[in-house]
Amino acid sequence: MFRLLIVALVLFCGINASNANPCIKDNKAQNNGSCWIVLGDSEKISIVRGIWVGTDTRSLADQMSNVMPSYFLGKDWAWIPGETNIRDISSYFDLLYKTPANRKIDWSWAYILASMNARDDDGNDRLSLLSFIRQHSRLPTYVHIVSVLSANELLISDGVITTKMRVLGTSAKGISKSADAKSRAILESLKYGNYYDDCKENAKKNLSFNVEYRKSLFDEDGTLTAELVTRGVACSSRGDAVPISYLQPEVTELRLGIFLLRSGLLLPSEERDVKWQKEGFNPYHYAAAKAKELGLYTYGGSTIPNVEAFITTTLRPK
Repeated sequence: MFRLLIVALVLFCGINASNANPCIKDNKAQNNGSCWIVLGDSEKISIVRGIWVGTDTRSLADQMSNVMPSYFLGKDWAWIPGETNIRDISSYFDLLYKTPANRKIDWSWAYILASMNARDDDGNDRLSLLSFIRQHSRLPTYVHIVSVLSANELLISDGVITTKMRVLGTSAKGISKSADAKSRAILESLKYGNYYDDCKENAKKNLSFNVEYRKSLFDEDGTLTAELVTRGVACSSRGDAVPISYLQPEVTELRLGIFLLRSGLLLPSEERDVKWQKEGFNPYHYAAAKAKELGLYTYGGSTIPNVEAFITTTLRPK
C-alpha cells in the first residue's frame, strides 16, 4: 500500500526520471532520504499525506475484511496523537534525513520513527530502532531459531537478518538450575518443525515464528525483545512429529514468553521505563503469578508432565 502510493505521488510530482535523479534508480522510484532531501516543500507534504491516507485506507480495508489487528496487548506503531499535523511528520523527516547516515532509511520506517516521536515514546527505544534500521533496513517479523544463547535469549534469523533477541517479558536472573536447563531444552526443541504433520521429509526444516513487537522494541541494553508465536509440530531427529499445542493444550498458538512464564521456567522481567505509558493488564506478570501459585519449576520444583515428555521426545543430541 505504501509503495504504490509513494510511486504514484513521486510520478505525480513531476520528478524527471534521469540517472542523476536520486528519486529514480533503474526506472524505479526510490522512497528514501536521498530522494527526500531534493524534494520541494509541497512535494514533501504530498508524500506524507499519501502515507497518512494509505495507513487509514489499510485500516479501513482490514475492518471490511474483519481482520483488524488487536492492540489490547500490544501497540499500533503507526498511531499518532490527534493533535499531530502533516507538517509535524514532514519536519521529522527533514530532521532525520539531515544526517547522511540515515538517508538509506525507507519512508515507511521514517514514518514509524516519526510516529514514535509524535507520541513522545521512550527515547532509548526510538534511538535503538534507528540504529537497527540503519544497519538492517527493517525489523525481522518472521524468523527461525539459529541457536540458543541462554534460557531466554536466542540468535534468530529471517534468512537475511541474523540477530540476538530476548524473549519478551522474561528474565533468567534468579531461576533455578533445573529451570534454566529445561528452558534451554524447550528452546532447542523448537528449532525444527513445521505447520504440518510432516517430519519424515522435513525433519531438518527450521520451525518458523511470527514476531510480535508489543510495548517496546529493545531492552535497556539495546537487545531486541519480542514475543515469538508459532503453531504446528516440532520434529525430532528421528522424524517424530510432536504437536506444539502439547506444551499448552488450552491454546492454539504458542506464545513463547507467556508459555515459559506460565510454566515457571523463567521469571518476569522488570518493566523498562516506557515514559508516559501506564501499565494496565500485564499478561506476563499474570502468567508468572499462576506458575508461582502452583509452585512450578523455579517456584517450588513441581514439574509439568507434558513439558517433560515434549523435551524427551523432541530434544536432539548435540
